[in-house]
Amino acid sequence: MRMTQRLNRRCPGKLRDRFTLIELLITVAIIAILAGMLLPALNSARSKARGASCRGTLKQIGQMEELYSGDNDDWICPARMSHGITNKDWFHLLASYGESLFLMRYNKGLYTPNTSSDSEQWRFYAVPPCPEFDLSTKTYGTVSVTDDMKRLAGYGGYGANRHRGFVVASGWSEPPVRRNQLKAPSRFFMTMDSGYLALRGQEKSYMGSFGSLYFPHSGYSNMLHGDGHVDALYGPHVNNISKNLIRFRPDDRDL
Repeated sequence: MRMTQRLNRRCPGKLRDRFTLIELLITVAIIAILAGMLLPALNSARSKARGASCRGTLKQIGQMEELYSGDNDDWICPARMSHGITNKDWFHLLASYGESLFLMRYNKGLYTPNTSSDSEQWRFYAVPPCPEFDLSTKTYGTVSVTDDMKRLAGYGGYGANRHRGFVVASGWSEPPVRRNQLKAPSRFFMTMDSGYLALRGQEKSYMGSFGSLYFPHSGYSNMLHGDGHVDALYGPHVNNISKNLIRFRPDDRDL
């Protein structure tokens, strides 16, 4: 009799320690709801962190730009210098001021030099990667992206304003610029997020071709200005060039 009473007293307690199926389903549903609420916030935090990393890279490039001008009689580093069949672009010209940054893509296996047998160090330099640039993308604007394009130095990362100077074999396609020629340095953009190494603003299109602007950071693009500060351009709308007082030309005229 006493043994039966003990078992009866224990059984109710054991039953109360167990979850019913309904209780388990409710718990799982609550966890799923909380995860659904937290994941967007986590994704947003990651995106902001990548945007901050991108701005940090542009600030480093801005410091190199100033060093280049200091060593070259106040001339701004051109977007491209052509010497016959050889083209040296802005990242080649700036690389001596921050070699590790411009070797990053090569060291990570994201860039293959056009001539692997060439021992010249500058051929291994490439545009640094933007943390938000998607190398798996199939198109850039209206242009289909091939694997060969992904290996090019200018694909993925940042592009320089062609109006800071662009030299081709026949001469200056865009004339060189000294810093004291910038009418409004805080509005003139030097370098920004782009799918190509140089931006051709005269197309008046953000996503028309490789020479257009690119907005990888949730609808905005980071840009470095002539006075060294970095901010964001929101898009993709052509009228934002005027709205944000962004200038392609050093004389402070819009295109």
